[in-house]
Amino acid sequence: MERGEEENADNNRDLAVTVVTTMKPWRVFVFGDSNTWRPPHSAGRWTSLVEKYDARFTLLNYARDGRTIASDSGDLKGCAVFRSTLESCLPVDCVIILLGTNDAKPKYKEKESGAVAAGIHSMLDVVKSLAKGTPVILMTPPPLGVVKRGDLFGGEVRLLAIANTIRALANSEELVLIDLNLCLDPVKHLSPDGVHLNLYGRGAVARKVLATLHRIKAS
Repeated sequence: MERGEEENADNNRDLAVTVVTTMKPWRVFVFGDSNTWRPPHSAGRWTSLVEKYDARFTLLNYARDGRTIASDSGDLKGCAVFRSTLESCLPVDCVIILLGTNDAKPKYKEKESGAVAAGIHSMLDVVKSLAKGTPVILMTPPPLGVVKRGDLFGGEVRLLAIANTIRALANSEELVLIDLNLCLDPVKHLSPDGVHLNLYGRGAVARKVLATLHRIKAS
């Protein structure tokens, strides 16, 4: 267990109101990277916390470590596997896309600057094709903390550009945006590696996503 998880577990319980209902849960498809997939025990993921806080939502967690929007190839190229993954989960009531952190890795710096935007556009086109009218939530990647080593060392500037691209797309496509740069503090909400969400961070993301789902469902 991460440092502080045990002592802060009660805090998360106090902040959340668990809702139990007999109504059919909303099916929410979540497509992401390691910040949606981790930690390995599923109960600690932010998607699981949303379900814990409100049983009216079932989050289908289709995240994978290392996944990019468009910068890698094969299974790690999100836009290439999005259609088949979403198709396997239909019907869904909402789609959440949280990607972009891995695209910021300096090893991808030679990639065409428009690849990220094109990749997101292709995923949005898939939603329109397979689940027309389904609301989509775009999330900016979390901010980076102090990254001293690893693939994301030196990726801060590129990550800011990717987040700006996602904001612009959400605005132009009139989509719901959750800007994690506005609700996460790199010091408080990230693990020591400066990349991955800690317990506080996962709780903060879960509460923000849940509030957004409530708003969409009520509209």
